[in-house]
Amino acid sequence: MQTPLHPKFIQHTNYAKYIKALESLIYHIYRQKRQGKLYNLFMQEIQSEEGEIWLQNIIKAIKSSIKLLKKSNIRSCKKDFEKLKNTYLNLSGIYEKLIPLALGIIIILKGQGDADFHELNKRRLADIINKINSKYSKFKILTSGFNKTIRNAIAHSNIKHTITKNQLTFYSHKKNIDLPYSQFLSQTQDLFSLVLALLNLINIYACCIFQLLLKEQEKSIK
Repeated sequence: MQTPLHPKFIQHTNYAKYIKALESLIYHIYRQKRQGKLYNLFMQEIQSEEGEIWLQNIIKAIKSSIKLLKKSNIRSCKKDFEKLKNTYLNLSGIYEKLIPLALGIIIILKGQGDADFHELNKRRLADIINKINSKYSKFKILTSGFNKTIRNAIAHSNIKHTITKNQLTFYSHKKNIDLPYSQFLSQTQDLFSLVLALLNLINIYACCIFQLLLKEQEKSIK
């Protein structure tokens, strides 16, 4: 179903797989009765004044991305490429802010104590991704929609755009990536869907609070 934050192109991305992984994660959190730790994790950031501003900025960026990505006539011209390139970079920034929350929830699920969001947020993005891929590989789907080489090439303007061939080259000191323009568009749409899926962690947080309030109410009645 198409909604303002769920444009039609979402159905052609890995959005369903991302959501399935997150649902599995939260299901097992509740099954192991660790939602209290989940509550503490979210309280560290989301309830702060900075957290509210952060969320507002994310929603604003998401809406701005949709305006471009839902267009069916994005061309390989310089103007449209600049917009698409900036969109990928902005979405990468949002992903970098959201993925520490996902790692924190995984740490809670694995029974490795309380997760400190502020500590996780200080870690390098590469370290967080490597941690999930190597130690918690069951959830590596949550890192698959992000390409560090593309992000870094855009951030440092190390890109060659051959308009006549609709071809892009993202340069890296390790390995360059060559992509048709249409595939870069698809990867940007998929990164959007990953960010959107991770935003569901906020809804999960709300459900967590609701469950805790119900329990407190039940205790007071008894």
